[in-house]
Amino acid sequence: MQTTQRQMQRQMQTTQHQMQINQRQMQTQLRRIQNSINNFTNNVRVIDAQSLARTRNSSVQSVREAITPLPNANNQMPNNFPRNTLELLRLTVHKIDVFLTFYNLPRNGSVLVKRERLSKFLGLKLI
Repeated sequence: MQTTQRQMQRQMQTTQHQMQINQRQMQTQLRRIQNSINNFTNNVRVIDAQSLARTRNSSVQSVREAITPLPNANNQMPNNFPRNTLELLRLTVHKIDVFLTFYNLPRNGSVLVKRERLSKFLGLKLI
């Protein structure tokens, strides 16, 4: 009788231990799911902010009219962003490369190709 009771106690302890392991695994999986949801939400926010800025930029009618900077994939805003299309047209190759790198865009091609690539990314139609 005592042997059966001990076996049952061991079995209960084993079951409890396994349940604790399962609970920790479920908590880890839940944290991963929550992190994935947070990352997805942040990505949607960035894409939304980029779309809004592109929409504004697509309606620019003059080279002196203000353009709106876009956040990059990390939701950071660029430093020393040109205020308008005229300033964008006057950027040096080095500065264009800085913006292309910031936005994780290819840097190959001539200065004209680079400027056009950046302009399209920003939603500008004047260039």
